Amino acid sequence: MMEIPKNIEKIGLENYVHCYLVDNNVRDGYLIQYFEEKMSKELKKTVENIKKEFPKLHYLYLRGGILITKKEQKPDEFKSDNFNEKLGNILGYACGKDFDKLNRKETHYAYEIRLYWNDLFGLQLISYLCQTNKYEKDLKKLYEKIKKCLTNKSFIFHNQIKDIKYEVEPIYTEKHYIDLLSKDKHNFTEKEKNAIYNYLYNIGFSMNFESFLENNLDLNNPLHRGIIIGLLTYSPNPLIEPWFPLQYSGKMEKVDDLTKEWEDMLMYSIKKPKKQKKS
Repeated sequence: MMEIPKNIEKIGLENYVHCYLVDNNVRDGYLIQYFEEKMSKELKKTVENIKKEFPKLHYLYLRGGILITKKEQKPDEFKSDNFNEKLGNILGYACGKDFDKLNRKETHYAYEIRLYWNDLFGLQLISYLCQTNKYEKDLKKLYEKIKKCLTNKSFIFHNQIKDIKYEVEPIYTEKHYIDLLSKDKHNFTEKEKNAIYNYLYNIGFSMNFESFLENNLDLNNPLHRGIIIGLLTYSPNPLIEPWFPLQYSGKMEKVDDLTKEWEDMLMYSIKKPKKQKKS
């Protein structure tokens, strides 16, 4: 069983690993995001503990996140039109300069590096999107630096690592899965199922409803397929997009209430029994 020292437990294993990589010059920066209008007391306490653990790092408070870097960053540099490019480059995203040009309505690619502990679930070390897969060499280069750093004996958990892997995977559009759902005899692979569920989760449903979907959706049920197709048509064109980010719009509470009513109607529809064919 993996034992975590109290000082690391206070900041969280995930935060510790990311900050360790920054402190050892493997990554230029790490971003702790929060999605409320203000930082919670728990997060403030976590950040204070991170500062004690990594006193040489620099901490820049941005809207919706805390950027932790080895080199000091000036706030003014993050107020310009190239905000996403600047941030993406610091976080190690190979295509950071093209982030604002990403067309999610066309096939694009997910770049990921993941760590696997001996007795715990995997830990995502880096994840970003690019329009093409031409940046795989850059991802591999970062992966090699990360692997060398974390498997070194100086890293406290080096002997708890089972594996570190990198992957570049295509992300097909909602239209692609709508076409598949329209075919009566298509047998969905696990990757296809997971891709569909990810689109549904990203709509912004509650954790309870996401759990309901996992336990009740049947891709072989024509009614369920029709419901999913309807949700996938909404996914790339959310009507609330003009108010993003919602936590700063003043409409978060109302949106949550309406989403709950929507979830109730969807649950009612999904629970409807499949009609039996007449003999």
